[in-house]
Amino acid sequence: MNQIRNPWKQFSSFQYFVIFLLLGVLLGTIYANLFQTMYAKSFLLFNAEQLTNQLSENVNATELFFTCVIQHLKEFTLLWILSITILGRPFLYLQTTYKGVLIGFLVSTFTMRYGVKGILGFLSMQFPHQLILVPLYIFSFIKAYELNRRVYGASGAYRSVILSESVKYIPLIIIILVLTILASLLEAYLNSGIILKVMLSLQ
Repeated sequence: MNQIRNPWKQFSSFQYFVIFLLLGVLLGTIYANLFQTMYAKSFLLFNAEQLTNQLSENVNATELFFTCVIQHLKEFTLLWILSITILGRPFLYLQTTYKGVLIGFLVSTFTMRYGVKGILGFLSMQFPHQLILVPLYIFSFIKAYELNRRVYGASGAYRSVILSESVKYIPLIIIILVLTILASLLEAYLNSGIILKVMLSLQ
């Protein structure tokens, strides 16, 4: 008798990432368009003149750097800790979907406020630090997904499997730490100036 195959098992970790990211983008775009009247007044937040005035003030880059480091490391730490628990894969799916929602919502918001040029406004908020963080998150998603699958697919004592598998990821964790610090430096010391120039062009 032929067994019914679960089509979800045929997807790779990267395919799961793409699926849930696109799902989030779709949801974020729908939300932005359906409920734009509810937050129309909030569009003032994206007013170029107001934003540039705020960015023109003195920004404590050092304080911003430590804030960025803590924020990004919290995200990666939670991702990796949960990857060795039963919540690992559901968390990866939800986190990726959430990121997609933010992308869809912000892109839609900027384009509704500034037209096609709004895409530049969105991209200015992501450059240059996301050139490091995006590939790093995708890589972490794939590796954390594989770690979770090995931990729960292996035979033997649960704790010993976690320990043996986790040790293999120590060099990767160190690389993530270094790249996160580098991305935070770029975000704290370069991103504000880029946003300022781009938003000035939108006025």
